Amino acid sequence: MQTNTTKIIDRIRIILMSADFKERHKKKKTAFIRKRVLSFVEIIVIQINRLVLSLSVELDNFLDVLDISKTYSKQAFSQARQMLSYTAFIELNDSCVQGFYENFHYKKFKNKYLLLAVDGSLCQLPESEEIASHFRRWKNQMPGKGIPMARISVLFDVLNQVVIHASFSPNSIGEPSLLRKHFQKISQLFQEKSTPYIYLMDRGYPSFEIIENIQKSKDFYVIRCKSTYRKEVI
Repeated sequence: MQTNTTKIIDRIRIILMSADFKERHKKKKTAFIRKRVLSFVEIIVIQINRLVLSLSVELDNFLDVLDISKTYSKQAFSQARQMLSYTAFIELNDSCVQGFYENFHYKKFKNKYLLLAVDGSLCQLPESEEIASHFRRWKNQMPGKGIPMARISVLFDVLNQVVIHASFSPNSIGEPSLLRKHFQKISQLFQEKSTPYIYLMDRGYPSFEIIENIQKSKDFYVIRCKSTYRKEVI
């Protein structure tokens, strides 16, 4: 008999082995055509596995698990990784999230609501003109031209400790804009919605547009704000 966990694992396995999945998430049509020591699926799996040792040691260990006697260099792995789009991991995560809420009896606040916290932060990135061009530099009273910085935002199920959606964007994009992306994602993941949400947000989020969108979805909110934010708050 399948457990809930094995159902999700089987779901991921089917996606990984799908030819359509491979076509959707490789950067070039000619990528991953020739038979390699490590396949498209194995390149993904080794990155999902938490890498704590040096890359060369991790590759050797992974080849041992697969019972492959050949060697695989860091350079070859890096080249193969460059041909894989980050969108593959987004699709896999979405499938895991859907699988969790479809197969597990998840916790609800007062046995009725899904309690969802939203928050954003800034993340310092490695120094690179290419990275800085995309994510923008952050000066904030710093000397010189500033440092590359991204804005991250996470939609988190507090009681079940599930990251439903996360975004990694240029720092010029504000938290309310990233929240709209969270709204879009959760509506895609849970098209047949059975549980109302309570959104928890900090002081960066208060706006009538956000409140209106939440109310249209028949959901609820708790948003921290200044007492003088609006006359309605006063």
